[in-house]
Amino acid sequence: MNYTTVFLVAVLAISWIARRRSGTIRTIVGPPSPSWIFGNMLQLLLSPQYGDYEFQWGKVYGPVYRIKGCLG
Repeated sequence: MNYTTVFLVAVLAISWIARRRSGTIRTIVGPPSPSWIFGNMLQLLLSPQYGDYEFQWGKVYGPVYRIKGCLG
């Protein structure tokens, strides 16, 4: 078995694993992102009281929700 075959198998395995993991994460709902550059990070960092947004999002979206980081 040469290096090209090993490399090709590794790339295919990694892409298959990445596709499976990203497919399930996309179905998790969360708050809309106010900025495509900062995502929800400014809301979390500049909240008046620590945890305000997290508790609010937990009430709306349940115990598991998805927030967006910087650059989406």
